[in-house]
Amino acid sequence: MKIGLISNTHNELQSSSLNWIIKLLGARVDAFALVGGIASSSQLERVISPLLNSKKLIMYVDGNTDHYYSSIREGKRIYRDMESRYLNFKYFDDEYKLIYGKVVYGGCGWTDFNGNERAKWDCADKLDDCKKIVGLKGITGVSEMGVMHRRFRTGLLNPKFDKVDLVLSHFTPITKPPALLLDKTDPMYDYYYGTLAGAMQRKQVKLWLHGHDGSREECITNTGTKVVSNCKGMFTDNTYAPTILEL
Repeated sequence: MKIGLISNTHNELQSSSLNWIIKLLGARVDAFALVGGIASSSQLERVISPLLNSKKLIMYVDGNTDHYYSSIREGKRIYRDMESRYLNFKYFDDEYKLIYGKVVYGGCGWTDFNGNERAKWDCADKLDDCKKIVGLKGITGVSEMGVMHRRFRTGLLNPKFDKVDLVLSHFTPITKPPALLLDKTDPMYDYYYGTLAGAMQRKQVKLWLHGHDGSREECITNTGTKVVSNCKGMFTDNTYAPTILEL
């Protein structure tokens, strides 16, 4: 499976740009991975309409900024509605799907408690929900971000799947660059990064595609997982082009 990787365009991805991407990559890829930071949830369908109409498969996870100006719960409702209306749109919310015979897991893992006031309220709601999901109801000293990371990891470790071909996330799964990751004072920091490396190895993840960085990054972990980001970021001087990955 050949995948066109796009993220962190932050509402700058216009129809003309998408048409160019489709023309450039459409015949060369089987699917597009949009791993967050594409557009606010209420605008996503309009922004990616050329991709939706191209009939190319779209694997989508939301990013932290996608919910700054609307409800997180409403955003997820929008994504599910899009999934029901577009057969080529697949939304991942800490869940597994089989894509072209490949085992794919995806989720945002990040809700950005430090967003605007409306985002804070929605994140607080989601925090309570996620604490219940991971058995942390009433716990103190654990950040909303840490809980979301743990929810992501809990889903990844679903025993139904022994091996994972592809993981999609918005957040960076490795400790580089430090400025874009969990604050080291967060009680979940050591737990999250230490155990996520173990989850990668346990599930024998072949390829991990993520967003949130400020530029393109690529590495292979010591357990053999290829980790790639292809973020336009928020820097005007950043050269950006869609990247093709083969799985």
